[in-house]
Amino acid sequence: RNTPALAGLIAGHAARNTCRFLQIGNQLIFLPCAWLIQVKALKQMVLPASTDHYVHPDQAPGILSCNIVWLFMFTLLALLATNLQRRFTHAVWLCKAGFLFNMLQGILIITRVLLNPRDYAGQGLLKEALPALSLTTDTHERGYWADVFTALSSFGYCYVPCFIATEVMQELRVKSEVRKALWSSTVCIFILYSVVGIFPVVAWGWDRQFDIFTELQADLIGRSANTMLLMASAMSFVITAISLNQRLQEKVDPGFDPRDWSKKACAMWFLYSLPSLTIGFLMLCFIPNLASLVGLMTAFVVPCSQTIGPALLLLLAAHNGMLGHRLGCLEWVSVVAGFCTGALMIAVGGAATIHSIFFSGPLIHGNFFCDAVAG
Repeated sequence: RNTPALAGLIAGHAARNTCRFLQIGNQLIFLPCAWLIQVKALKQMVLPASTDHYVHPDQAPGILSCNIVWLFMFTLLALLATNLQRRFTHAVWLCKAGFLFNMLQGILIITRVLLNPRDYAGQGLLKEALPALSLTTDTHERGYWADVFTALSSFGYCYVPCFIATEVMQELRVKSEVRKALWSSTVCIFILYSVVGIFPVVAWGWDRQFDIFTELQADLIGRSANTMLLMASAMSFVITAISLNQRLQEKVDPGFDPRDWSKKACAMWFLYSLPSLTIGFLMLCFIPNLASLVGLMTAFVVPCSQTIGPALLLLLAAHNGMLGHRLGCLEWVSVVAGFCTGALMIAVGGAATIHSIFFSGPLIHGNFFCDAVAG
């Protein structure tokens, strides 16, 4: 039924619990990431542009410059969405919509680059697409090695489908096509990541002053791209929340009927949806910024669950004779590459993330609720 169950079948009770812990940890960290991306995208969609043609949220009028206000707005929407969707089987259309929104966002980003090949209004000269090989150790410079690692490790998310492979397989009419589904989704994500990353960098250079939300600029194309980003993140948020809420419900109330929409059942499901949202909200309040959240997920959860974990399960399955054949040369190369890549991500990513959170200046900058929360 799910990845932990598969791990339990291959390697026993301890493997099932370990895989369950990693999967839940990955989802709990991803939830506030998607939450924060939606907040940042919405700001770029609705706030007025400054004189430099960009949207600067810290210059927003009145209470709209306070991050906690935006966070509470999305909290209400998150509660509504997670109480309307109770099962992954109800969310197939969300996956299709998320794919569509991501493709449209990529097209809009490329359009922005083609219309402004030398940055806004043709100002400035083309910059270098790649950083210098001798990366700086100055945490205030964009060439800081930790920032470059974070950028490169983004490609690790191209393999996200393997983490929910068994869950996805339950939705397939022909179960044997799961391999085709995983390959197609991974290739599509890899192409999408490459295109939307390479085009702006080649045109504008790698050392950017603003984040991608702001770089898209405050015109029709930029606001439309941020709209697509918000919608795609919302789809991912709901799907992740469904998985977390279902796990909790099946643990504490296995007899609950998800098709029961009575007042009592709705009240019970509301309680089941609170823990994941509460944890996500607290993480947004006390983990400094989006880069730190992504760093935690990239450095610890992703390599264990998506490179080291699958490689280890493949070895154990082969050792137990469950594959029906011995591992070939290509499979051994994949296993060794998985272990090495995962170990590198943990070592470098862990050091970079811990350093950025605890040793790169004060954890809280400015007003706590307006500047630090969801900063």
